[in-house]
Amino acid sequence: MSVILVTGGMGFIGSSVVRRLLETTDAIVVNIDSLTYAASPQSLGSWLKDRRHVHLQIDICDYPAVRDAFVLIDRQQGARDRLRAEGINMRSALNLQVILNHLRSNDFIEVEWFQRSMAYLEAEQP
Repeated sequence: MSVILVTGGMGFIGSSVVRRLLETTDAIVVNIDSLTYAASPQSLGSWLKDRRHVHLQIDICDYPAVRDAFVLIDRQQGARDRLRAEGINMRSALNLQVILNHLRSNDFIEVEWFQRSMAYLEAEQP
């Protein structure tokens, strides 16, 4: 199953893209949207609660948060190595557990996604 990242997926155009992807593919859609004045979660309708839709309330300009979201999304944890091969060295002041705890404590992500993400991070990697 593929993972597709959409930025601004709660806005007018972005929500159309998210809905279309969820309707026509079996991909997991990760929706990064900081929910500014132009965002409307209701624009996703029933897709907002779909199990394949993951909303991360992150400002796209917040480089460390976006970078960590990419690492979390990559199920094999290979993103860090692939980026390093491209000359990008990732160093985060916060680890993913801290970010996930912050997102959950502020009700930015649902309990199910929090638990699944934490279980993944705590599991032994191949």
